Amino acid sequence: MAAKTTASNGGREPTRLESRDQSLDLGQMFDHEIAKGLWDSLPEECRRDHFDKKTMPIAYRGGVPEHGVGPAGTGWTSCYLTMRGLPQTMIWELAWLINREIGLGGTVSPDGFNSMSRCLRAATSRGAPIAREARSLLDLTSEQWLQQVRIARMKGVEIGVSQDRIVEPYIRTYQDMLVYAYHRGPWWELDVWNPLLDRRIPLRPHEPNGRNKLNFTRISSPWLREATKWWLGAALDGGVYTWSTLKSRLDGIKWLQLCRCRVNPDPLVPIEF
Repeated sequence: MAAKTTASNGGREPTRLESRDQSLDLGQMFDHEIAKGLWDSLPEECRRDHFDKKTMPIAYRGGVPEHGVGPAGTGWTSCYLTMRGLPQTMIWELAWLINREIGLGGTVSPDGFNSMSRCLRAATSRGAPIAREARSLLDLTSEQWLQQVRIARMKGVEIGVSQDRIVEPYIRTYQDMLVYAYHRGPWWELDVWNPLLDRRIPLRPHEPNGRNKLNFTRISSPWLREATKWWLGAALDGGVYTWSTLKSRLDGIKWLQLCRCRVNPDPLVPIEF
């Protein structure tokens, strides 16, 4: 059935803000060969487990801001990112994520990134077996990672509770980015199409709506949702439609779904028009 409406938006369905397909089982997506491929795809100067002011690649310097250290007025600054002490495959992932984030025009905050790295290191070294055996950032959800950080904290690891609030959005964002790197199968089979993170989606040069996502989860009839994804994916791959065209086509299908639900709310039962 369609999502519940809310009074705050005039009775319309709430906007879907997911950056990835929420139905994917993250814990089953890790692939050692893909992870190694992510690492190997990086320039040699970016294949490190630690970056500081001396080793920071030139391409990263605009995306990793410096911050002041030492007594006020000294002008001393620091700029470093560290992944040391984490499982090797997780280092590969995080090194690729730094490169990907900066490549997308974003910045990587040393304070936030290093807090996340510190929490992951505590979880993978002093957490429960499920965390100590983890090989990928995708092996646990963001909530499960924080649960493992709390276990490590109870075992004596000194990490402030305030770090949890800082770290969780970093983990979620980086998991969203990794999902597309690990996904096997056609890009169009996902319920969320995100061209900013999924480089497999064909776009025109300078696509005006290239940062917009398409979300198919409001199409509650499985057969209609899968048919729509196949139709629009084939049309985009074949150059019949552009990315900007797809939204209007998808909106039309959502209206069809709404009318269908008014006739028969059971998404599995076909109806005759």
